[in-house]
Amino acid sequence: MFITKNGMGLNAEKSDIPEQGRVSGGVKGILLATDDVVVSANQVQKGQNIVLVSNTAHAKQMNSSEVDVSARYRKGVKVFDLKGNSSSGSEILCSGIFEEDDEVLVETSEEEYACVSISSIKEDLKSGKGKSLSVESKKLISAKIKHNT
Repeated sequence: MFITKNGMGLNAEKSDIPEQGRVSGGVKGILLATDDVVVSANQVQKGQNIVLVSNTAHAKQMNSSEVDVSARYRKGVKVFDLKGNSSSGSEILCSGIFEEDDEVLVETSEEEYACVSISSIKEDLKSGKGKSLSVESKKLISAKIKHNT
């Protein structure tokens, strides 16, 4: 499952991604827009949830089965309804798979840090914009999944 900064997602079949390219120069996984980058690339199981966090502290869990399996190196589908900086955000900062007791570590624009339990983030559809996280500042500059194993 590839997730991009602009909220696009592609669920490619593992067998569709060769171990190396023809001239060992790599293999393209998702077709990116000019201003887009890959935020995460994870091997997900069917029905497994992933978490997504935007730059305005909106977050959601999304079931991987929401994104149909397709061939690699395609544009993908919209997996987060980004509305801009005053609403659900303008970009995805963090995405990935998680365990039940993991947390999201966020850094705000005021250089403050907070940990939010992923279990408190509600599941939403791929077309959803998520819910606001319980952090003081709603402007985030970074987010990361903190694995508590």
